[in-house]
Amino acid sequence: MQLLFKRLVIFVVESPSYERVFEPLTQDSKDFDIKVLRLYSIKNRILRGLARIFWSLRPNTLIVCCTAGFFLRPLNGHRLQIFHAPASFGASWSRKYLDNFDILGAVTKFQAGQIKMLDPKKKMFELGLPYLDNFCKIPFKNDDLNYDICYAPTYHIEISSIFSFLEPLIKFCYENSLRLLVRPHPFLLQKSKFEYSGGIDWLEKLNKFSQERFVNIDLDSEYDEVVKSRVVITDTSGLAFEFANITGRPIGFIGEKLKIPLKAKSVLNGISINDLPEVEARTLVGPIIKPPYSQKKIQEFFLELQRDHFAEKRTEFFSNYILNLGNASSIFWRFIIDLYGGK
Repeated sequence: MQLLFKRLVIFVVESPSYERVFEPLTQDSKDFDIKVLRLYSIKNRILRGLARIFWSLRPNTLIVCCTAGFFLRPLNGHRLQIFHAPASFGASWSRKYLDNFDILGAVTKFQAGQIKMLDPKKKMFELGLPYLDNFCKIPFKNDDLNYDICYAPTYHIEISSIFSFLEPLIKFCYENSLRLLVRPHPFLLQKSKFEYSGGIDWLEKLNKFSQERFVNIDLDSEYDEVVKSRVVITDTSGLAFEFANITGRPIGFIGEKLKIPLKAKSVLNGISINDLPEVEARTLVGPIIKPPYSQKKIQEFFLELQRDHFAEKRTEFFSNYILNLGNASSIFWRFIIDLYGGK
């Protein structure tokens, strides 16, 4: 059977916003055939299910996902999950990641520790974020930047700050002649999913705001524009953590609503949310602004970001935060080759 089916690595992309996750990995292999399976391009739900079954039945196949979609384990194959961002740490890993995959690739030391605690027998390796590899090779300069603030709100009506913070922030930037870059989570743009967007057409609304010269909208999945910002502020988006890790610049946080209660009630096992690394990290690496969002409070928040009293703590925190920073792609293929016995 192994002779009939050459070793194949399938990278499963469930949404256009996750295209970037696998880009470096699809360019580095010399020992395996590679296929990128874009399930989002299959509009029919039944056909998507058939695609999952079809590739699950192909022997000698490694199925790699960055979300929680279900596949059967192929004969002489594996199902591997790479989490697509660092900020959720291990605490909010969905139970499906533990149940649906044979191997987990941890992004941060916190994720690695959480996996060991929740399922000590689960096969896991310390990976990191492959899509940051190329950015780690770029020397970032703090002069001649395009934006004073990058605002990166997450999605979901229960936790996104965009519903209450966007317009006060725009007013603040207008009155202080600050250049603003808005980088919304792609799921916010799904108007048809009320729980994600509140039923608001954020694409249309943001495009109207961008008619002001000082407001810019970034809908790209890459970092080319984000890294041209002096600071990044967010509610819970992992983009801020990545930005601080690769540029060393300040980040700040909005509100106190977190993803953890939404995604991890079944895996917290009685642990207090306040004791989790994700919550502690927000107080260690940047200032937090809490509602209501008056212009005075936003001004104080921005001044605190400029003073950057968190610089030393942030440097210490990120010195061992994302695993194998800049080398994750080579770590991935080394692990896969060893997984197949170096053959």
